[in-house]
Amino acid sequence: MTTIALVGCSARKRKVLSQAEDLYIGTLFRLSRLWAERFADRWLIISAKLGIVEPSQLVIPYKLNLKKLSKRERESWVLRTREELRKRVAPGDRFILLAASEYGRCASDIDGCEVVEPMRGLRIGKRLAWLKLSLGGI
Repeated sequence: MTTIALVGCSARKRKVLSQAEDLYIGTLFRLSRLWAERFADRWLIISAKLGIVEPSQLVIPYKLNLKKLSKRERESWVLRTREELRKRVAPGDRFILLAASEYGRCASDIDGCEVVEPMRGLRIGKRLAWLKLSLGGI
C-alpha cells in the first residue's frame, strides 16, 4: 500500500513556465506540499485545468477554478481526472486529500483505494493552522 497525498493547486502562480511543484505559490499549496513530502510516499497535484499533475511536470500558468465551472463541466472533470488517477495507482493505495472536498471527488470510487481528508470542513485559516501544527509549528 502506497500513501499518496493529493495536493490542491493554487490560484497564486508564478508567471512563467515552471515545474508544477514550483508553479503554485499560494501559502496553502506550499504548506500542503511540505506536508506531502514529509508524510506521504508520493504526492500529486490536482488541478482544475489539468487534472492530475506530477510535481515535476512542466506547466504553463493558467487561470481556472473548479468552482467557476458549470455542473456539467465539473462532472466531466471528475470523470476525466478519476481515470487519470486510476492509471497512476494500485488497488489498496491510500489517498490523503490536501485540497477542497470537491477536488477529492476524483479519488472516490477507485477500487480498493481509501480517501482520507484530515482537513475536511476546515476553512482556510484552520487548514493553515492544522498544516503548521502537523509540520512542527512552522
